[in-house]
Amino acid sequence: MNAKRSGWRPKLIAFFVSCLMIVVLLGVGELYCRWFTRINFLDSSVGLFTANRFGDSYGNTPNYKGKSFGEAFYTDENGFRIEPEFKSTAAADARAMLIVGDSVSFGPAVRDDLTIAGHLRRSLPNYRIYNSSAIGYDATAYRNVIAKLIPQRPEVKTVLLFYCLNDLTDVSAADIKSQINDNGEIYASNDTSPLRKVNDYLRSRSKLYLWLKNALRDTQMIYFQNDLASYQKSDKYIQDGLLPLAEIKQELDSAGVSLKVFVLPYEAQLRKNTPPGFLLPQQRVDNFLKQNQIEFFDLTQDLQSSDDTHSLFLYGDPMHLSEKGHELVAKKVCAAVPDCKPQ
Repeated sequence: MNAKRSGWRPKLIAFFVSCLMIVVLLGVGELYCRWFTRINFLDSSVGLFTANRFGDSYGNTPNYKGKSFGEAFYTDENGFRIEPEFKSTAAADARAMLIVGDSVSFGPAVRDDLTIAGHLRRSLPNYRIYNSSAIGYDATAYRNVIAKLIPQRPEVKTVLLFYCLNDLTDVSAADIKSQINDNGEIYASNDTSPLRKVNDYLRSRSKLYLWLKNALRDTQMIYFQNDLASYQKSDKYIQDGLLPLAEIKQELDSAGVSLKVFVLPYEAQLRKNTPPGFLLPQQRVDNFLKQNQIEFFDLTQDLQSSDDTHSLFLYGDPMHLSEKGHELVAKKVCAAVPDCKPQ
């Protein structure tokens, strides 16, 4: 009996020591990822969105403070993302520019003063800059936002629309709309599977998990190829998906407001030796914009000419810009806007 007990004891000790070593290694790995990498948590605050603010499109909750990808953000009474400490020198009756876009121009993980909107506020001190961008928006949401805001905002003389390649479909917007409860608050995913719950928990709390996930699979390429498939569909599918942009152009023309569209690339498109077929989305979008006489600026080549294209995006992210990416895009926007002087 004693022999049996003595035989189990070393095994039990070895088991607990092994478990302890694994815990220690995971802890060290997590600390390293938090201190020495630029990985961001991937979550946004509950209550960020309010349902039906722009027709059947949701919008940012007014007068709200929250976090997106670990960075604090604020909205004003209109739901526009703002920099609370910024003191505008523009006159009360100054002209305004309205930024319309999705999460890319909203700027998750980036301080507001370092976003595209933040740079433009400083480069256009005589203008008011309104950033109506919201996570998950698509071309239809842009149309709904403009249809409501332009009649209410006669001071808006220019709309800057930032087109992300996933704006062709309403998948992201529909997913978010389905998660908004009767009170207009988000965020409780409809997918209640154990794997989804574990993933949602870890992606908002463990940078080591995000590092491992990105190391094991090229998530940036996977996201891009998924959206690339949409642009390989029929001409009618493309025309229908982009039609809201033409409708926006018509509405703004009738209101005497200028429109400038900036087409943004994915990280996977900027890598060396990119296959020609990877630029199909821009080709189809650019052709549509030309056909509808919409002023546009395809920023693919501008970002591709950067010495380190990888650093223009958040870590492991397919399309969201880093601080460096926001700064570069803001300079390109500034070059296309009269009176703009890069700071």
